[in-house]
Amino acid sequence: MARKKEIKRYNNILKNFLIIICLAIVVFVVVFFALKKEAGFTYRGIDFGLEKVGNLTFYRATFPVLKGIDYVTDYNLFIRNDPRKLDKKVSFDGNMTIYRDVVINLTQNFQCDGYGIISLANLAKTYSIFGINIINNQSIGCNSSLSYSFIEITSGNKTELVQTDKSCYQLKINDCEILDGTEKIILETIAIAKKQNATVDLDNVPTI
Repeated sequence: MARKKEIKRYNNILKNFLIIICLAIVVFVVVFFALKKEAGFTYRGIDFGLEKVGNLTFYRATFPVLKGIDYVTDYNLFIRNDPRKLDKKVSFDGNMTIYRDVVINLTQNFQCDGYGIISLANLAKTYSIFGINIINNQSIGCNSSLSYSFIEITSGNKTELVQTDKSCYQLKINDCEILDGTEKIILETIAIAKKQNATVDLDNVPTI
């Protein structure tokens, strides 16, 4: 009788131990995948990392920096919008083609509480690190027979990116969504760069 009680007590201890082990495994798996999800994700062939600064979340794409053929370090490009949501928010009717020279024309001054300057500066920096020259000349228009890309930024009833010719695009901005619009172009540029396994020349890396 005493032996049966002892066996029953032992079985209860073993059962409780196994339950604790199972719960620990479940918690570990949940935490692991939660941290993995927080750490980043892959979208359109781009590995995005997440960085939080205060209440803001930045989405990071990384490119190798080379000096000649030698690897030096990594360069991080950041956008404020979640690229998965950005593709749904800002539609793009066409295919992006980027030449070594890009003409950017604005039909109006997009101040937008300072976001206009920030957005255009981020777009310019993205182009510059890949060795793309930006030309700001209001007298130059779309001409697909020449080897340059043309982007016109104008106002519209909806924020969207539209291809108007082979290498010509119109970015329509509604309600001062200039950051969303320019980051859509940045996302398309990053996607092309990743497809081409692009690298960043050390000479193109901005210095502080």
